[in-house]
Amino acid sequence: LDKVTYATGVDDLEIVPSDLTLTQVEYARPVGAETTLAHAIAGSYQYDVTLIDCTPSLGLLTIAALGAATDAVIPLKAGGLDITAVTSLNRTIRQVREKINERLRVRAVLLTAVQRSNLTRDIFTQLAQDYPDSIIAPIRHSVRAAEAPLAGVPIRQHAPESTAASDYAQVAPLIVGA
Repeated sequence: LDKVTYATGVDDLEIVPSDLTLTQVEYARPVGAETTLAHAIAGSYQYDVTLIDCTPSLGLLTIAALGAATDAVIPLKAGGLDITAVTSLNRTIRQVREKINERLRVRAVLLTAVQRSNLTRDIFTQLAQDYPDSIIAPIRHSVRAAEAPLAGVPIRQHAPESTAASDYAQVAPLIVGA
């Protein structure tokens, strides 16, 4: 990991960027791929927090990330189709706990692009039932939040005054300190 870890423009934040060659792992399915990331992180220098960002797919790379994690933070867009994906995610998390990583827990679910509606209320109710021991936090809808990835910077740098930046700032200490 130390060979592919890079400094960023944010103090005390380093990244290991994704690479197109990782798609080969999904198809080649090398033996032990589910635990390779966990071993690499355990053998690397220590950080206070290691954040593993995954694609929304529940493929081998996501399973490897869940296998290496102690806590999962699930960002979920407040929409009907997105909430249906939670069923698959719940199944995957359960299987990872049973077969690879019994320490894994869902620390938080961040419901993003939240707008006041009956659908949003119903989604919160369902998430509270699915994750009774987790933080369920709303992140209000913000166009500025959607722009941040295009600008290549975190929302707190791109639009620190936005509602989304404020919401993330409020929930972050709860997640890290929980």
